[in-house]
Amino acid sequence: MHKMKKLLIGILILFSGINTFSQVVNSDSLLKRNSFTVSVLMPFQASKISVNASSRNNQFVLDYYEGLRMAKDSLLKRNLNFKLQAIDIEKDTNKLFTILNDDEFKKSHLIIGPVYSQLSQYICVFSEQTGIPSIIPFTNANDWVLKTEKTILQEPAYATIAEKSLDYYFNNFSIDTCIIISSKQAKDTILANQFAKYFTKRLGVVLDKKKLDRSSSWSLSKALSPENMKKAGLIIVFHNDAMVRANIMSMIEAANFQNPIFTNSEWLNEQMGSYEQLEKRKIHFITNDFIDRSQIKVEKFRSKYIQEKGFEPSSFAYKGYEMLLLMGKLFEENRFNPLETLKKDQNFEAIIQNSYRYYDKKDNQKVTILKFDSGKLIQANTLE
Repeated sequence: MHKMKKLLIGILILFSGINTFSQVVNSDSLLKRNSFTVSVLMPFQASKISVNASSRNNQFVLDYYEGLRMAKDSLLKRNLNFKLQAIDIEKDTNKLFTILNDDEFKKSHLIIGPVYSQLSQYICVFSEQTGIPSIIPFTNANDWVLKTEKTILQEPAYATIAEKSLDYYFNNFSIDTCIIISSKQAKDTILANQFAKYFTKRLGVVLDKKKLDRSSSWSLSKALSPENMKKAGLIIVFHNDAMVRANIMSMIEAANFQNPIFTNSEWLNEQMGSYEQLEKRKIHFITNDFIDRSQIKVEKFRSKYIQEKGFEPSSFAYKGYEMLLLMGKLFEENRFNPLETLKKDQNFEAIIQNSYRYYDKKDNQKVTILKFDSGKLIQANTLE
């Protein structure tokens, strides 16, 4: 058996036996020029997953792939045949090299993945050398992507998140001072640094910037001292520890802080206070996972997903679905250089983020900011 076929996942029942990873569409009825092979490099863990398992550490991967599969079915109705090749790979660099040197893999029209950043650099180089476009789906780090023309991030880069968020702040609020608090985790630290950098670039003043763990209560009290909070126009928090966030909310309440607070969507997941409290304290949530269920297209996808799978789609399922739909549109317009179309000044209809916008950038320029208004979670910024 060809070595590439050994890497491709065969029939693997995901849930209740109705769907499989590999569902190859018969392309006999389609024009050859409308057939595209999409190689999906992700840790599917085909040999490890139990069909009856209630929880899987790679559930986000399975959900994303299920979104791709449903998009593939939708594109087939438009005579666009996207054949999904699910290639099971984790952090094994040698296995990746074997895949990249395979003649069958080099016939791919699009690569999605991998998940792990230490492998992404090799995909970037491969895409640049072969001209096969690639999408890095889950990360906000873009160091290697910036060096290529054939690879994009599905998500906004860290710098883009800071820039778009603070553009919203400076366009809507007048006080040019802030306090920044983050955990010691890499993602939170990078975000804090990018926000500090761009806040200063906008001629703002960072009053204090602290990197804290749960035991750093004294440093937190110093950063959120009454004196600092009287001066601050904005408090920026990137911290995943529920106790730290609870302490921050307590200090904000005690000081009766009236200015906005920017944070990530974990505050929503942890239910940090009532909706009324979050609205009163002007908590803004920076996220690209917002799903507006009032939209007909969202409800249509959701209903179909529940009908097929028996449970709610995660944000990863939506993202897989909308990304392949976007690629279908791009390949339909420019099959030889689909990513070139992203540089044009145009929007692409999507489910979660309303649209994609790349211009000449390598990452999605759309960043969503949410807030509560009259007890309802709404989008605060306009995605122009």
